[in-house]
Amino acid sequence: EFSSPDLANMTFPDFEIRAHALREGVIPIWNPYQFAGEPALGHVKPAVLDPLSFLLLAAPLKDGHIALRYIDAYFVFLHCLAGLAAYFLARELRVRIPLSVIAGVFYAVGGMTGNTGWIEFLTQLVYPPLVLLFLLRSLRGRRSLANAALSGALLGISWFSGTHHIALVTSLACVAVWLIFLPRPNLRVGVARLLVFGGVMVGVSAPQILPALEFGARAYRWIGLPDPVAGTAKVPLSAHLTENLTPTHLVNLILPTNFSYWGAGSDFIGIVALVFALIAIRMTLSTRLTKVLLAIACGGVLMTLSTTNIFYGFTYWVVPEIDKLRECIFWIALTHLAMTCLFAIGMEWAMENRDALVLRKISLPLAIGGALLLFAGGLLTVVAKPEWQSSLEHLAFSGLVALLLAGWFLMMTRQVSRPLWTAALLAGILLLEQ
Repeated sequence: EFSSPDLANMTFPDFEIRAHALREGVIPIWNPYQFAGEPALGHVKPAVLDPLSFLLLAAPLKDGHIALRYIDAYFVFLHCLAGLAAYFLARELRVRIPLSVIAGVFYAVGGMTGNTGWIEFLTQLVYPPLVLLFLLRSLRGRRSLANAALSGALLGISWFSGTHHIALVTSLACVAVWLIFLPRPNLRVGVARLLVFGGVMVGVSAPQILPALEFGARAYRWIGLPDPVAGTAKVPLSAHLTENLTPTHLVNLILPTNFSYWGAGSDFIGIVALVFALIAIRMTLSTRLTKVLLAIACGGVLMTLSTTNIFYGFTYWVVPEIDKLRECIFWIALTHLAMTCLFAIGMEWAMENRDALVLRKISLPLAIGGALLLFAGGLLTVVAKPEWQSSLEHLAFSGLVALLLAGWFLMMTRQVSRPLWTAALLAGILLLEQ
C-alpha cells in the first residue's frame, strides 16, 4: 500500500518537506516544489498543523530522508491511538475493561480504520470516538457546556489531519445529534450546548479551514470526471455516483467476498461484531443511546448508497458543502463507529446476563449458518473458476468463524467459565475474522 502513486508522490514528499522545516524551526505554509509554488496550508493535504505527525517528523533521518521503518511504526501507532480512543468510549458506555479492550481492537483493525493505507484518513479516524465520548457526557448532563466544548475542540483538531472526509462526515453527524436532542432537558440548555460545540469547533479548525476556503476559491479540483471543477463551483452530483457502495456490496458488511470496488474492506464489519450488535439492539433498544447508535449506523450505510438512495440527492442539494464529499464510501466510517459501540454493549449484556436459554438460541442459527457456509465454500471451490477461489475461501472461513462463535456462546452457558478467559477467546475469534 505504501508504494501506491498517491502516497509516493504526495504524502511522503509532504512529510519530507515538513521534517526538514521542523529542523530549521519553521512551519512550511508554502510549498515551492510543485506547480511553481502553492500554499501548503490552503491545500490541506500536507497536514501542516497535524499535532500527531510531529512524532514522525522528529524521528532521526536516514541519508536526509525519513526511514521507512519509522513510517511503519507511525502507521501502527495511529492504529493503537484509534483503538485507545474506542476503548475510552466503551468505558464511557459502562462496559467492563476486558470487553472495552476488545471493542477498541475491533475499531482499530476493522472497517475503514483497519483497511485504509492513507495516513491522512487513519489520523482522522483517531478522533471520532473521543468526539462522541464527550458529546454523550454533555447530553447526559455531566458538565454539559465543558464537555460540549471538548467535543467541538477534538472535532476541530481532526480537520488538521490532511483531508476533509472523515471530519466533514463526523461534523454533520454531530450536528444532527445535537439538533435531535436540542429541547432536552430544555431548549435553552440545548441551544447553549450546540452553540458552544459549534463555536469551539469552528474556532479551533479555523487555521485550516479558512486557508482551504480561500485557496479553494482559486483552484481547480479534479473529481473523476472529464473536466475539473473550478473555484467555488458545486461538485456535480454525477461525481458522487462512482466511489460509493451499491446494494450488492452490502453483503461485504458480513462476508468479505468481493474486493472489486473502490474502498472494498472499509465496509467490513464481520459476523462477530454483527451478532453482538444485534444482541444490543434486541435487548436494549428501549434506551435512547441504542436508538441513536442504530440511527447513526443505518445512516452511514444509506449515505454510501448514493446511486440508489433518493434521500442522498435531497441531502446533496440541501446540506451546505456536502458536495465536496464526493467519495460516498467515507460515510461508512459512521457505521463502523456506531457498530463499535453496539458491539461493546452487546458483549456487556451477554457477559452480564448469561441467560442459558437465550445464549443457546443464539448459538443454534450460528452453528447451522456456519456449517452451511463452510460446506458451500468448500464444495464450490471444486467447480468454481480460478478467479473465484479467493472469495470462496473467505466464504468458508466466515463459516468457520460462525462455528467458533457458536461454540463460544455454548461455553458461556457454563457458569464455571471465567470472564477473563471467555473475553480472551472472543478476542481471538474476532482477530481471526478481521
